[in-house]
Amino acid sequence: MAIVTTMDFDRLLDQYVADLIDRGRRPATVRGYRTDLRKLGQSLGGRELTAERVTRHLASLTEFAPATRARHTAALRSFLRWYDARTPGRPGLLRLLDGASPRRDTPTHPSPPAGGSTTTDPHADCDGDAALRCIPRQADRDHLFFGLIRRLGLRPSEALNLRVEDIDRSARHLDVPGWGGIRRRVYVDDLDVHLRLLNWREAIGRTSGALFAGENPEKPVSYQAMAKRWDRYVREAAVVSHLGDLRRAHLAELTAGGIPASVIAQRLGLRNLPITSWSSPAQDSDQLLDAWHDARHPADVGKPKSPRRTSGA
Repeated sequence: MAIVTTMDFDRLLDQYVADLIDRGRRPATVRGYRTDLRKLGQSLGGRELTAERVTRHLASLTEFAPATRARHTAALRSFLRWYDARTPGRPGLLRLLDGASPRRDTPTHPSPPAGGSTTTDPHADCDGDAALRCIPRQADRDHLFFGLIRRLGLRPSEALNLRVEDIDRSARHLDVPGWGGIRRRVYVDDLDVHLRLLNWREAIGRTSGALFAGENPEKPVSYQAMAKRWDRYVREAAVVSHLGDLRRAHLAELTAGGIPASVIAQRLGLRNLPITSWSSPAQDSDQLLDAWHDARHPADVGKPKSPRRTSGA
């Protein structure tokens, strides 16, 4: 499988698409990935599939709109992750591609522990990640709101109902209003979300009231308004993704990363996970999540964060 001709690539593409279907990917996603990846096969022209030719193919997409480039990139990364899993004896093309064109939001899987093994889902990216990349850089509220769901696992209603006073002084913990009026403490391990929380709190210039306020600072913007904005980003990315899929993707990442069920249940406010205790020390949970995040995003290691408080939020 070292040399991939156009015909070979077509067969590989058929196998990849069949695998997507077996894994339950949505028909619209499968059709979009197949169409975008056919352009890669045409650009190969019977030559070997290498990182250099992949990056050259990406460079040829610069004439397209940012949303179209994001869609092509999402399809290519998913395919290369699948391809690398089929060719363990070769340098990973996805790793080489990331080295040539690094992205902050590309998941990085930790190395298997000594004496053990881990199973890596070659389709770990959710479709929503492509939509997140379509959010304009200046849309601070949208980046923060959807980031709270994708990176911290909040329910959309929980993110909407956050108040400024629910953020602790260092923006490292949130006091999240959950279902049934039950609040839970959520640790902000993600550096991007942490910085956006700090910046957003300063930008709105309030010490109380709704974090995502509408015209009335005491009332949040409507769910329908945020869902409509999410649908727009999804259309731009040419994927199919519901707002709740972002939270489910975070749950899948935590599970795949070996985070204890009790920590996951506390973080996401779940009552249906088989756990042995609900009293895991908060500091231990924070350290587990920090280690998990650093393994996935090594570029963040050593970057300054606000001090972590060992007591509750």
